[in-house]
Order: sequence, then structure tokens, then C-alpha cells
Amino acid sequence: MNSNFGKKYYREINIARGIALVFVILGHCLDAVEMPSIAVWIYKFCYSFHMGLFFFLSGFVSKKYLREQVKISCEVRKKSKRLMRPYCIFSLITLLIKMAGGIIGEWDAQLLIGFLLGESVNESLWYLWTLFAISCIVISVCIKINRLLMTDRLILLFLLSIVLYIFFELFVFPYGLGNIFKYTIFYVLGMCIANNYVAVKPYIQDARMLLVVAEIAIIVLNFVQYNIWYIVTAFLGIYIVMVISLKICKRENAIYKIFDCFGKYSYEVYLLSYFIQTFIRKVGENMNINYWYVVFGMFWVSLIGPIWISKYFIRKSNKLMKVFGL
Repeated sequence: MNSNFGKKYYREINIARGIALVFVILGHCLDAVEMPSIAVWIYKFCYSFHMGLFFFLSGFVSKKYLREQVKISCEVRKKSKRLMRPYCIFSLITLLIKMAGGIIGEWDAQLLIGFLLGESVNESLWYLWTLFAISCIVISVCIKINRLLMTDRLILLFLLSIVLYIFFELFVFPYGLGNIFKYTIFYVLGMCIANNYVAVKPYIQDARMLLVVAEIAIIVLNFVQYNIWYIVTAFLGIYIVMVISLKICKRENAIYKIFDCFGKYSYEVYLLSYFIQTFIRKVGENMNINYWYVVFGMFWVSLIGPIWISKYFIRKSNKLMKVFGL
């Protein structure tokens, strides 16, 4: 077996990560108590697929667990450094800031339980905790079913993820536990597609634009009740972004370089953008600045700022890279 299986670099995945990042940042910027109708429309569009896409991409680059023998303790340790270390550090930083600003009175048991179960005081960090939990679950299952045929493994994993998603739709889970049930299916889908990518890629690469337009229309039709149809809109959104990513990769032009850069620094942008957006939003509210001016400022500063900080500071310091899980 090729030991490099799972380590191959797919340019389109990095481009897709960059596209997903843009939608995440945009969705966070638009979020407000009172939003103009067009902002609500864009907000729902972003949230109809963007996090499902991120879990899909995470699963795609984790396909090695389907084929390689791994030690659960070793993998959990790696995932802890990559995901839980920044989850803990940035949760603590956010807590201290909110306590200093009087937003949170004091640390109590409720906050501690929420933190342990994926509901950090930094609302954007739920993704790290959820990805860690899903990764550990999937790796454990893969180890248990390693002796089965590959087809049987894929079917079993996908059936398990479907059951979890049905549970998410039927029951209400406390804190961040529901996210495990909701997003495992997208992580597993990423693994399945990656494992059969040679066969699947032509169907994505040769997609007719008319089909893509039709799928965008389906997403638009579900805006009013987008949560009910999330699994549909997320699957379609993943497909559309993959089609676009493959088309962007055909030429290494300015568009390719921009999204490649966004994909490369997506982790740092994700971790730092919360603080930048919160600061700009508060300034905008206090100064009564027009909503769209605030959104515009938040979007570009929270997208470009962390890239600049990472390029010139974070990635030049081993200690900072450890803090960020890099």
C-alpha cells in the first residue's frame, strides 16, 4: 500500500476552502439584531451550506483513516494539538475580554459545562470542538471495521452518519452536542468522495453550467425555511463549490491566487476574525455608522488582517504556530 495515500495535495480542495472561508466571514459580518432584507437573503444563502462544506473538506483530507492502520491515542493527540489547543486558548482569551468588558460577570459551572461540551464563550469556536469530536468518533469506527471490505466500510460509515443526522432532526441536544449529529454526514461524505475521487472527479469537472445554475436555484427556493432542508442545500452547495473550484484551478490567474491564499490562511483567519469583527461591530454601533459600511469594513479587515498577521508574525514564530495549532 502506498504510504503517501491521503497526503496527495489537491489544489481544488484548497480553493474550495478559500471559497468556504469567504462565505463564513460574510455570514458572520451580516449577523445582527436588525438586518436589511437583502442582508437576510445573503445571510441565509451563506448558512445554507458553508459549514457543511467545511466539514466535507475536513473529511476529504482525512481519507487515510479508511485505508491506513492508525493508533487512536496517537491520532487523538495530534487532533488535540491541532483543534483543542486553540479551542481552549481562544476560549480563555475571549472569556477574559468579556469579563473585563462586563459582558460576563464571573466564571461559573454553566460556562464550564458549555465549554466542555462545545459551547464556548467564543461562539465561532464550536467548529473546532465539533470537528475534534467527529474525527475521534470516525477514527474509532474506522479502526473497528478495518477488516471489512472497503465498500462495506463506506456503506457502514455513511449509514451511521445518516442515523446520526436523523437523530439531530428528531431530538434536541444540549450545548454543542447536536452539531456532532448534524455534521458527521458531511465529514463522512468527504472521506467517501476522496476515496473514490478518480472516478467521481470527471462528473464534477465536466458539469454543465446549466446544471449548476439549476442547483443554485434550488438553494434559493429553500431560503425561507433553509434549516428544514439543510442537508439538501448543503449537499448542493458542496457540489457547486467543487465545480467552481475545479474551474478556477484550470488557470493560475489572479482569481486562483486569491482563493489559494484564502485557503492557505483559512485557519488563522477563522481564529482571529471573531475578535476583529466584534471590535468593528461595537465601534460601528457606538458611532451609529451605516450597517453596510460596518459590514464592508468587517469583511475586508477580518479577511485580510489575519492573513497579514499570520504571514509576518504567526508563521515566523514556532511558539505562535503552536498556539494556533499549525
